[in-house]
Amino acid sequence: VALCDGDDYWIDPEKLQLQVDILRQHPECTLSFHNAFTEYPGGLRELWLHGPYHEEYGVEQLFDEWLITTSSMVFRNPRFDVYPRFMEIATHEDLALMVFLARHGRIHYLGRSMSVYRRHPQSVMLSFKGIEFATRQIEFLREVDHWCNGAYTGPINRRIAGLMRSRALSWADEGERIQAIREMVSAVQLSAQPLGRVAGDCVRLSLELAGLRAFAAHMGRRGKASLSAHDRP
Repeated sequence: VALCDGDDYWIDPEKLQLQVDILRQHPECTLSFHNAFTEYPGGLRELWLHGPYHEEYGVEQLFDEWLITTSSMVFRNPRFDVYPRFMEIATHEDLALMVFLARHGRIHYLGRSMSVYRRHPQSVMLSFKGIEFATRQIEFLREVDHWCNGAYTGPINRRIAGLMRSRALSWADEGERIQAIREMVSAVQLSAQPLGRVAGDCVRLSLELAGLRAFAAHMGRRGKASLSAHDRP
């Protein structure tokens, strides 16, 4: 099966043959994907993945960063009678499919850019935000963790901590400071990176709550300037 979202497109006539050949040559793999371009309004393009990447991946890497664009996927037809609940409640159906496929085999990466992922104001992805959406994502990830019997709790919790951070910032914007602080403290406890941006935002919100808004704003500017490429959303 090959996927191509309605607003994306393929640009390499050899794409399908190359990926089918990879799946035939690597029977342990259930999914093949490749690099792609992100295209912005006006035609500007940039690579989706930068730097060297491994040839094969497993489930755990799917929670660390968004590796796979949907239109780069070619996979074996998963013939199962029963599918897990997380696929029914997923906020990102493609991520749910990636997790399901990777749980039954490896993921093969081809470092050739053969599709274009378009970002524009009407994109569905740009509507994925807000407290309700983050809450649904957290429910989805916890259901995945349960289905995987805790095999990937660490990377899943790191992703949940990031979503809790986003939810806390939304509550803070709405004036719900106490709720925001409680959520951020829970995010810090859940995160395996206590000195990262989750902890930094927790300190900033605490300072704002104490009336030290100017100092908190200064911390926020410093935190944004020091974000590594891995930390950027």
